[in-house]
Amino acid sequence: MLKWFQRQHQTIVQSSVFPKPSAWHDAKKEFSDVIDSAQLYAIAGKEFGILQVENEIVPFLDYVAEHTPVVIGEIGLKHGGNSFMFLRKLQDVTLYLGMDLVLENISKLKFYRRDQQQMYILEGNSQLPAIVNKARQHLAGRQFDFLFIDGDHEYAGVLEDLIQWYPLVKPGGLIALHDIVPDEEAKTGVRPAGRLWGGGVYKLWANIKPHFEHKEFVNDWDQGGFGIGVITKPDDHPLSEELVAQWKADGE
Repeated sequence: MLKWFQRQHQTIVQSSVFPKPSAWHDAKKEFSDVIDSAQLYAIAGKEFGILQVENEIVPFLDYVAEHTPVVIGEIGLKHGGNSFMFLRKLQDVTLYLGMDLVLENISKLKFYRRDQQQMYILEGNSQLPAIVNKARQHLAGRQFDFLFIDGDHEYAGVLEDLIQWYPLVKPGGLIALHDIVPDEEAKTGVRPAGRLWGGGVYKLWANIKPHFEHKEFVNDWDQGGFGIGVITKPDDHPLSEELVAQWKADGE
């Protein structure tokens, strides 16, 4: 019953029933014409908070923008900082689909989107068939031009995201993974208290990148975590069963 009430409350808050704070209106006016990636990074940090290295996310945004994506997806929204930058930087986007286990700042994110952008936000585990099927319904036959994966950081989890969502990306589309740089735990075997966790993403990235056209955005390979890797989906063929089996075995 409590969970039902919380969901109903969230639905009401995210609707147009309540007036938006005047600060949101003022902020949107100020950044309405901003498309510079560095400026958007600063705004995202102020309005949402963002867990990115500026020297990585800024050139990455510019790279994605060169591909003029129209349909984009994001697994793992956190506070919404990345989402905000995608929606403001990628001016041709008409459909955004995001998902996470816990949703934050969704009402604000929807208010800050561009007028032509349709948003669908899914609450739940991105690896569950029910969530993937909901996404298919919203896509209505379309495929992602760009998909950003920054959810589950366990090796098996991020691999499962790749397997489940790969078919929903169009040939020539971009798939990005965050945290491709080994973190402190990967280097020492000890996870420092209070530090962000990159998990097994770095290991999966090392396994998959030889098989795709790819690009890396890394400020410093010794920095401990972070880093963005992007592959280009070559065609509409499914992932090789042999490769998937090999990748799964490497994670055991």
